[in-house]
Amino acid sequence: MLTESQGCAVLRESFLAAGYDIHDNVPFSEGPIRFQVDGFDPVARVGFEFITTEAGDRTELNQDMIAQIEQRIAQGDLFLLLVDEYDVENEEELRLHAERFLDLVASHRRARKE
Repeated sequence: MLTESQGCAVLRESFLAAGYDIHDNVPFSEGPIRFQVDGFDPVARVGFEFITTEAGDRTELNQDMIAQIEQRIAQGDLFLLLVDEYDVENEEELRLHAERFLDLVASHRRARKE
């Protein structure tokens, strides 16, 4: 299993490679969504959260907040990749999650411009 720092390093690398200006440990507070995002580009409103027990994320991010985040993603005004440490076995699998998410964000943005 990946540690918090290993997972965040993989995700950070993927998001930077996609052209995002990722800031680490960004306090996020909009309505009922209030937590420290592992990596976030505040201008593009794109980021990631690697959910680990080690970082206490399971207490900070409750099911209601995750539902609110997912609703905002569906509306297209916020894009946060939420990956639980238990859903990935290694760095390659985590990188694949990031690539799929970043492809989704890119296609959503292209569709909005059309």
